[in-house]
Amino acid sequence: RSPMLIDADGLNALARQPDTLLEAAGPRVLTPHPGEMARITGMKVSQVLEAREQVAAAFAGRYSCTLVLKGHNTLVVGPEPGRGLRGPFINTTGNSGLASGGTGDVLSGLIGGLMAQGMGPLDAALLGVYVHGLAGDLAAAAKTQRAMIASDVINALPDAWRLLEQDTPAP
Repeated sequence: RSPMLIDADGLNALARQPDTLLEAAGPRVLTPHPGEMARITGMKVSQVLEAREQVAAAFAGRYSCTLVLKGHNTLVVGPEPGRGLRGPFINTTGNSGLASGGTGDVLSGLIGGLMAQGMGPLDAALLGVYVHGLAGDLAAAAKTQRAMIASDVINALPDAWRLLEQDTPAP
């Protein structure tokens, strides 16, 4: 029952047969952007964007998975043992600079790393999304949103963790 994180090409493959999610033995975390979410659900991107919270909650409920719907105010929704479906939670960190190539891989790595340390999928997704956004905000402060790249987010992670661990208000 090992957890599984599905992103990028995994999501594209899943779009052909999303019901295979129902066969997974362990918890699943999916991290689509709106275009990938549209492909998986058979919807148009505009439909996903118009009803983000409802689409995310319906998908997470149907497939009993944790869903991270990336974009402005990234959404997280998923099952929590003994409590049912939780969310959608709306993330308050991050900026448009996180739309550049590779930053989604940083997010997936954060969430996967937190799960590998024993954190549950929903908590790992919530914390990973928040820290990723906070690191993105720090990187943007140093480099600007337009100029920052994925490695800038990675380089800002130590400061993001430090702020979080010191319970310091985000910039």
